[in-house]
Amino acid sequence: MGSCKIHNIRFYNLEPRAINCMSYDGTVRKLALSRSDSCIEVWDIAYTPHVESTILGHVNDSVEALAWSNGRLFSTGLQGVVIEYDLQALIAKSSVFQQGRKNFVYIIFSQVNDDRWVGLTCIHFHLPVSIFIDKSLAMVDILTPTETLECTAMLKVGTEDGHINIFEITDTHLTFEKVLDRQDGRILCLCWDSTGSFIVSGSVDVIRIWDVKSGHAIHRMLTGRAEANKETIVWCVAVTADFTIITGDS
Repeated sequence: MGSCKIHNIRFYNLEPRAINCMSYDGTVRKLALSRSDSCIEVWDIAYTPHVESTILGHVNDSVEALAWSNGRLFSTGLQGVVIEYDLQALIAKSSVFQQGRKNFVYIIFSQVNDDRWVGLTCIHFHLPVSIFIDKSLAMVDILTPTETLECTAMLKVGTEDGHINIFEITDTHLTFEKVLDRQDGRILCLCWDSTGSFIVSGSVDVIRIWDVKSGHAIHRMLTGRAEANKETIVWCVAVTADFTIITGDS
């Protein structure tokens, strides 16, 4: 066998970036994920998975949750704003802070005082008639339309201070609907049931079931602890059609 020379290139150092969150849209077969530097990657996984586009982030921002609704991408983070993105221009298209920021955010994101805004930690959609999008399991279930219900996409957002806010998604913006009773502690994950009448939330050491109409928590389930001095953190939750609750925790 003949000899050969090998030249090693050592100037390229790949620095892996952690993934904060992901969301899959089965209708367009795209996966959105956020990195530790707050950038958002949109992957096309219809055939050979590849990065279709990247939305650059900002140093002081965070992306804690992502969600799709009929091909529209939304995000939220600890800066306390829900953002919709223009996937062609790869920039923020709109946010809930556009008009009347101070007063608007006070009722929606539960402003603690004049100087501090409450961060948003989780986001979830429900389309009660045509499509139910389960963000925890990244799957899509098609529901049968009925004549008595309108096809309205709803968005719920959990905050650091324990509020759940519900919005209606219109063609151009988000419309605030209501805020549920405040709970103690940060809301880490959320999931609608298949009817859109109930919300299941996960926090530290506890899972709650909420009645959307009344705004009250109707059930409270403790997770228990493997060690007495170590908290159980409920990171994700899903609800099946027969209202079986599935959680993933620490």
